[in-house]
Amino acid sequence: MSTESVYKRILLIAPNWLGDAVMSLPTIKGLKSLFPESHLSVLVKSELQDIFHYEPDINEVIPLWRDERRGGIKRLSQDYKTIRQLRGKNFDLALILPRSFHSALIGFLSKIPHRIGYSADSRGKLLTRSLPRTKENLQQHRIYYFLNLLNILGRPVPSLTGLPPRRLGVGAFSAPRISIPQAERKWASDKLAHAIGSLSLPYNGSLQEGHSVIGLNPGATYGTAKCWLPERYAQLARELINKKKVWIILFGSPSEEKLNSSIAAQIARYQVLNFSGKTSITQMAALLSVCKVLVTNDTGTMHVSAAVKTPVVSLFGPTDHITTSPFGQNHTIIRKNVSCSPCLKRTCPTDHRCMKLISVEEVYKKVEKYL
Repeated sequence: MSTESVYKRILLIAPNWLGDAVMSLPTIKGLKSLFPESHLSVLVKSELQDIFHYEPDINEVIPLWRDERRGGIKRLSQDYKTIRQLRGKNFDLALILPRSFHSALIGFLSKIPHRIGYSADSRGKLLTRSLPRTKENLQQHRIYYFLNLLNILGRPVPSLTGLPPRRLGVGAFSAPRISIPQAERKWASDKLAHAIGSLSLPYNGSLQEGHSVIGLNPGATYGTAKCWLPERYAQLARELINKKKVWIILFGSPSEEKLNSSIAAQIARYQVLNFSGKTSITQMAALLSVCKVLVTNDTGTMHVSAAVKTPVVSLFGPTDHITTSPFGQNHTIIRKNVSCSPCLKRTCPTDHRCMKLISVEEVYKKVEKYL
């Protein structure tokens, strides 16, 4: 029996982090190109479902509702309804992108006959076909790490065959793209109009002539080690406002509202709009799409920006720029070659030199080239 006649109903279990979820989009496109007649569903944490709802290659998004503070058997009990739901959908194939034992267990308990993923963390017996998680594939960009799994299906996506693992911005599926619905674009325009109008400044659906929007994303969910110094974000914003015709938008999660409010207070100029914790993912994508450039730590927002074709100046310290850099060619990475980087730690145990060595002047010069 040919593979085309086997996989009629496919489930992709999506990654659990915003950036990884964005970087899974080329794999979804590749999977659909292999099986264009299949019904493709995506199982994803409820808070990330916005990324996938408007993608034309996806037939169904299944939100996974759970309390992340619970683990083990307690978490599995939360997933019971989801497992029953998946069993009722009669999937032929599950492509499991997360690394966790838990994600493979969901595929196994859902009785999906073909289950593909990386074998690690004692989950190999839960999969029917797998790739070893080796040092070599872990050193690839995360997009290629996910795409590798398509090779198991026996018909590699032609445009990806032989693609150099560290060369960015090539191939038919070279970069993730997020679809922004028109309603969200209108929301972003209206929000900007309201925010600027509340400051008694002219705004008629577009920025004042000659002005640009620059996004700043000073936080990072993973930990403080990823973060450039808040006072330097504030200083960068002041210099941009004083020297260029710009508006500044501050992006961040609800947990970063306090951080960004303190940065906005340091800037103390009317051109700063703080949207921290006030947007859905697609609303954030719509706001990012009007920015000339985003300055950011290594975060999920960085990948959303790249996926809406907004250039990124990304500041890398403890994380690996090879595996998680913004994908494409119109981006700038700033990092310092210090002996302890990348350490992949959430908090710095020493002096945070990997980020402290990045100066405001250096970042300003990189941002300037996009204006």
